[in-house]
Amino acid sequence: QLRGSLKNALAPLNFLQTKVDYKLLHTFANRDRALVRATWGYTITNHLNELPLSLNFLTGGSQSVRGFSFQSIGPGRYLAGGSVEYQKYVKHDWYGAVFYDMGMA
Repeated sequence: QLRGSLKNALAPLNFLQTKVDYKLLHTFANRDRALVRATWGYTITNHLNELPLSLNFLTGGSQSVRGFSFQSIGPGRYLAGGSVEYQKYVKHDWYGAVFYDMGMA
């Protein structure tokens, strides 16, 4: 993902932002699964404090760093996060899981 703006009447500042998300899922013969997720992002601007909060990087919550409230980490110029998870098949649609998350904004 790449987004940005040039300073003009509609955009009060220049910025360029990039974000990359990566996910890898592997299912084993016994229906167990391994999931690896990674996210990286960077914002280029001379006025980070003027960037709207909706354009700042935030992380935390069930889809990023579990154990933290939704988007409670940040805001920031950089975004880095990742997760490694192993899901053990139990029965029908039930899985047990162990995971390790990390992230910062």
